[in-house]
Amino acid sequence: MLSLLFAIPIFAATCAKWNIATEIGLLPHKEISESSGLQISKKIKDRLYHVNDSGDGPFFYITNYQGKNLKTIKVENFYPVDVEELTIASYDNTDYIVIADTGDNLHIRDSVALYFIEEKESYPDKVFPSHIMNIKYPKGEKKNVEALAYHPSGDIYIFSKEENIRAAKAFPLSIFKIKKEAFSLRQKEVVAEFVGMLDLPSLQPNENWLGQIATGLDIDEGGNWLLLTYKRAIYSTLDLTKSLPKATSWKLGRDYMAIDLLDYPQQEAISFIPTKSAFVFSTEYKKKYQKAPLARVDCALSLKQ
Repeated sequence: MLSLLFAIPIFAATCAKWNIATEIGLLPHKEISESSGLQISKKIKDRLYHVNDSGDGPFFYITNYQGKNLKTIKVENFYPVDVEELTIASYDNTDYIVIADTGDNLHIRDSVALYFIEEKESYPDKVFPSHIMNIKYPKGEKKNVEALAYHPSGDIYIFSKEENIRAAKAFPLSIFKIKKEAFSLRQKEVVAEFVGMLDLPSLQPNENWLGQIATGLDIDEGGNWLLLTYKRAIYSTLDLTKSLPKATSWKLGRDYMAIDLLDYPQQEAISFIPTKSAFVFSTEYKKKYQKAPLARVDCALSLKQ
């Protein structure tokens, strides 16, 4: 476990050292069989939202931190292709669960979609999206995306998953954003804005390709962000609203930390715990365990401005 200290950014507290991950619960794996997105409610105590990977129906799920008290919510007017991520976006004092149907392993989708569902204390068995936003990428590019998160600036950030499975090789990923005005104007179709590249293979040269691709993302209330890979999590205080420096110039302990996780294959879902220096992650692969575990990592040493 790393113990190097971060340079304190101007906007937030940071974590300088992370504890070892601990298992805190089990998901009901018959219903949440391929956990691909996880988000903890910012306002409702002990509530986690989940989505499944491709092959599931138009649903999202609610549990507590132990994976219990399951509630299944059907989303009307939702025809999922490959659901890969979940975030909570805040606009006009209202929180929205955002389901990201953004997977495109074969790079054949002309557009992907975000479904905005108003967060409520309780839900009926069926709900309608408040808004559906179709997303395209610049110049007609087709991107496979499993990492997406709302930023406190109001924008939504997208990190692409860049890999060649047959060659067992990872490539630098692209970063896009959806500006907050797109939701305010209730735009039905948006071209994501390209904001830069992140050479994750250069940042993690000692990892194999599975540790060099982006499978999940979350951003806390201060703008610090967690990027999940199949091997570990990358925690960074670098400001996403500004141009990121080249990965070759990043300093371990100053610009980022690499956090060791548990030996969960195919981990694809991660979420900060609001108001705490901690996060939760899960895996969509249960065959090895015959269970779908939830794990938590807490900050061991926090630095504040």
